[in-house]
Amino acid sequence: QFRAVTISSYQKTKICSLSFPELEFFLRLYELRSITEVANCMHLTVPAASRTLKKLRTTFDDTLFIRSNPLFLPSAKANELYPQVKDILQKLGQLIDPEEFSPQRLKRTFRLGVVDNAIHTVLTEFIENFYKIAPDCTLEFQYLDSRIFDKLEDNRLDVAILPTTEEVRGKIRQFLLYPNHFVLCVRRGHPLVQYYKEHGSVPASEIAKYRKVIVSNCLDVAKRTYTMDETTFDDEFKQEIACSTPYFTSVPNFLIHSDFTAFLPDDTAFLFKELYGADIEILPFTDSEKFTYHTRLIWHERTDNDMVMQWFRSLFALYAGKSFLLRAISRPYTKMYAKTASNENLFSQPVSGTTHKKTKSPIKTRLTQNKKS
Repeated sequence: QFRAVTISSYQKTKICSLSFPELEFFLRLYELRSITEVANCMHLTVPAASRTLKKLRTTFDDTLFIRSNPLFLPSAKANELYPQVKDILQKLGQLIDPEEFSPQRLKRTFRLGVVDNAIHTVLTEFIENFYKIAPDCTLEFQYLDSRIFDKLEDNRLDVAILPTTEEVRGKIRQFLLYPNHFVLCVRRGHPLVQYYKEHGSVPASEIAKYRKVIVSNCLDVAKRTYTMDETTFDDEFKQEIACSTPYFTSVPNFLIHSDFTAFLPDDTAFLFKELYGADIEILPFTDSEKFTYHTRLIWHERTDNDMVMQWFRSLFALYAGKSFLLRAISRPYTKMYAKTASNENLFSQPVSGTTHKKTKSPIKTRLTQNKKS
């Protein structure tokens, strides 16, 4: 909670001398942390911006912002003043007829925290439509790390795509985009492939015989932001870790040269196998239905009433999700999961040590049909 700022009658007189642009300067510097960026946004020279900061410091009798190259970090008093100054500016804006908001004329950089697979799966249609709607805006993608919530709180990030089932904390808001399922991935010719062909499913006891590749920002639990493996859903189901990597795109490389296994989001696994040609197999496994989570958009509550950020978040609700291509790719696998005993068309390549005839990939057939239609 922000405590009330004590203001003397002398300071009240000085505050009355502050103009609307000077209050706006304070707000922008608090949010952007860069005097150069604020100067550019407000069409000021850097010396003029420095003079404005000096006046604010004199008025509030505080340094307000401490230089920590290249950023200007807010003081305790600046943290206290921020919500009040923001409220004042919003109320002043309501007294004036607001200018019609137009994404076509908007020039702004939006900062998103993501992991690598999100750009290829969750955000494919979002990115395409974003630049059509707001052609002069910029997207800045930042990789997720243990400071994600701090970055949202102090305005170094606008939003993030959170790839974990963990609860968000404090003043972080969330929006569930769509459900995702985990699938078991192994190299072509892996012993579990043959086991599946003989038994129609793969139990946890068989999977646990092999070491795993996990996707995580680190192995240190105290600093961990996200982890993608079976322990996310089942504390009793544990495998030994062979490798931990923060990059989804590196997982196939570990699998194809070993007997390691990996649990991946279904859309990511389908993308690797069918579009990028990764030499992996996707297997059903026992109790796979409970390995489900929601891809989530998160942000800090301070932007709840920001009109531009409300518009920006609405684009995720409209366009973030599995693209048409990924839906087409995953459809045959969805049917396979629904009827795991029928595995005639599961593999597009013959399994090592068998005499199965190579069959045409049902995925490629479906995509060809879609293209013709």
